[in-house]
Amino acid sequence: DPSEISFHVDGSLVNAPARFSEITVQVSAPAALQDLISKPLLKAERGCIVHNSIRDAITVRFTHEWR
Repeated sequence: DPSEISFHVDGSLVNAPARFSEITVQVSAPAALQDLISKPLLKAERGCIVHNSIRDAITVRFTHEWR
């Protein structure tokens, strides 16, 4: 059930100029879906235009929680 998958985005801010110094994207999903969605999640992480645009400027971390 897709409604059981959630995303939480968190970032660390720095000043002068105000900006994110790092961003963490946490994906939380039932363990029963791990085999089904692990590969598509990895493809999405690698193919994300925003991630590809900023990854050399700041740390962007993806984490997965299988519950």
